[in-house]
Amino acid sequence: MPNGENNAAPQAGATEQQPEAAAPSAEALAGLPEEFKWLAKEVTTARAEAARYRTERNTLRESLEGAVTAEDFEAAKADWDGKVRTLVRDQIIKDHKLPPELAELLKGDDEASLAEHAATLAKFVPAAPAAPAEPAPATEAPTPPPLPPVGGLTPGTPAEEADPADLVKLAKSQNFH
Repeated sequence: MPNGENNAAPQAGATEQQPEAAAPSAEALAGLPEEFKWLAKEVTTARAEAARYRTERNTLRESLEGAVTAEDFEAAKADWDGKVRTLVRDQIIKDHKLPPELAELLKGDDEASLAEHAATLAKFVPAAPAAPAEPAPATEAPTPPPLPPVGGLTPGTPAEEADPADLVKLAKSQNFH
């Protein structure tokens, strides 16, 4: 461990050193010559700072456990780029009125080169027949002449005297169908 660093992941159940636990006791300092007591205090301060840094590092590691890796990001970016290329290609095919079967034949790395190649392919695609401007007028059935008024063979005949069989014969003779 160069420079006193501990880069290993913390062990399960391990606790960090607390500054109070790492502090030298008064008895340990009493035995030191006066010129080295400042050094003991510096070591205690350094150990406390290192313990604080390890705690912060471990907290950051735990917070990054669900983070996206660089490989995941690149895969998502490649998937996105593929979808964008497909949408651009489909729009160019629609703009140049090419059949969908020619989608795989388009060549080009960017939108401009795809559009240029689509224009070239469009020259070889037969034009679709134009739809009629107006629909053909519907033929209307002729309106049959009105039936004679109620009564039978003559308008003055009362309705009670009219024979339905005579009315059917009259309708057939006039060809109203």
